[in-house]
Amino acid sequence: MRLPILFLPVLFLGCATGPESTAPLPSDDAINAQIGDESFGRTFGRAPTADDGDELRIATHLGFVEATLRARDVSHLPVARQIARVQMLDRLNAYWRAGLFPRNPEGTARVPRFVEPASADSERRVCAVGAIAEPDLGSAAIDAIAAKYEHDYIASIHDPAFEKWALASGLTLDELAMIQPSYEWMRPPDPESELTEKEIASRFGLQQRRVNYCIYDVLSARQAHPAQVSASFTIGADGVTRDVAVTGTTHPTIRACVENAVRDVRVRKSPEGKRGTHTFTIIGPRKSDGTLETGYLPTLFDRANEGVNRCGQALTIPNQNTLRISVRTEVSPQGLLRVRVVRGEVDETPLPRSMTTCIARAVEAVVGPTFKGDPQEHEHVFFMRLARPLAGF
Repeated sequence: MRLPILFLPVLFLGCATGPESTAPLPSDDAINAQIGDESFGRTFGRAPTADDGDELRIATHLGFVEATLRARDVSHLPVARQIARVQMLDRLNAYWRAGLFPRNPEGTARVPRFVEPASADSERRVCAVGAIAEPDLGSAAIDAIAAKYEHDYIASIHDPAFEKWALASGLTLDELAMIQPSYEWMRPPDPESELTEKEIASRFGLQQRRVNYCIYDVLSARQAHPAQVSASFTIGADGVTRDVAVTGTTHPTIRACVENAVRDVRVRKSPEGKRGTHTFTIIGPRKSDGTLETGYLPTLFDRANEGVNRCGQALTIPNQNTLRISVRTEVSPQGLLRVRVVRGEVDETPLPRSMTTCIARAVEAVVGPTFKGDPQEHEHVFFMRLARPLAGF
């Protein structure tokens, strides 16, 4: 089961990259104007703090949004725009993995920055949206946009060349706004200095979601999940991770999956043979005291996506290919799911009873974890894929 991020308002994964020694950051420090720090919460199971590096927060956000946008059904788009969209998301993937993000001047608030010009100690840095547009528009056009809209949000950028590019990109302006991070001031690392533990933790922490799904793809809700999985490795002079050894699980499929995830990490150049270890803390179905781990529930509801989508195969709505469905479910200590409320509307008309019954059955077919304590209510949002509208609508 791959990660179908067609639902947004819930937490799902956990990680330990260091002690949580500070309180969560204020909401005005959010990484994105549309979805805030949802990406961090759903990847690490907590809000970001001042101890979390900005590079980690930005890359976590961009990787999360990339996966979200790839999961959307865009079959209604012209083929040329579908192709362009895939190309833009491929560029986004390369951008956030490279980790060369703009920074704002020291002491300024967290806001977007379209371009950070080259300086004596740093090369030119372009924002995420600018980076995926630059191969098409050219660096001169991107710099011209930055000169007029340096710290503006996407909705405020009224540049004809940019708007024309956005229209052809296969991405909507709302989706571009979802991509756009805001940036804080970051001191650039001395290229001659040793890699710090914080740098290493930030880079390997980006694989947290992937490592969790190495486990979720193999183990059911009622099987024991490892509390932690650790990987030791060597970082070569070229920044490539080698000699990976995984502990914390003996399952060969999980071990191989985690090894591959860790090998894919790239860091800045380091002295040959630098050894490191990173520990991934896994959110399993139950806490150590046997009570329900609510951070696991979105993963559980992922398993109902296929069934819920089958409920929409016969429904067509002109100019619409998905339908937002909110489902409130009670999870019992025996691991049974009981749907209490299904909400969704088609042209302001409630869903027919046959469809709500179908959705409820799809959710209740999922096998939940057993746990100690009282039943727990959980509200989950599905984006149901609909039958494609007929030509001419």
